[in-house]
Amino acid sequence: MRKDLPKIKKGFSMIELIIVIAVLGVLTAVVLNQSQKMRESSNISRESSNLNMLATAIQSTFNSQGNYTGLNESVIKSTNAFPAAMDGSGDDIDSVWNSGDVSVEAVDYSSGSNAAFSIVYGDVPQTSCVDFVSNNYSTFYFVDVDGTTLHNKEPGQTDVTFNIGTLVTACGGGSGTVEVEFRSR
Repeated sequence: MRKDLPKIKKGFSMIELIIVIAVLGVLTAVVLNQSQKMRESSNISRESSNLNMLATAIQSTFNSQGNYTGLNESVIKSTNAFPAAMDGSGDDIDSVWNSGDVSVEAVDYSSGSNAAFSIVYGDVPQTSCVDFVSNNYSTFYFVDVDGTTLHNKEPGQTDVTFNIGTLVTACGGGSGTVEVEFRSR
């Protein structure tokens, strides 16, 4: 007489499958989050480099003139020193975030008319604002985010010392964009 052997289960139970799917979902979320952070960090680094190359191009182009009279997007784009990564269509200057959102112009400084220049980013993502500004403010005598002056070292003006708390508030924490202005001589 033959005894019935117990049935051997093949495959996974429903609970085991649910647990595996949940673990895979969590891992996928972590990987996607980290990749987004790495992408944004890379964008900030590239745009910081572009900003400094643009400022250097402006300074070298207008150095012999003694002021920045006549500075505009078309003039600076026509120089050999203009950063190729910022070259948009027509007279547009692009950032890593948006097309045509960067503008340049001569501005007055305590030493005279058109004695300095301004580089304005019209659409910096709020998620990048704090790192972008804190990486670059020390190169410029004036920095403003959406109308809040964060740094001002112009002689004869109210001295504003950079404060990270003020920067965080000015940049906001949402998913929108802010305008950031840098000024140099």
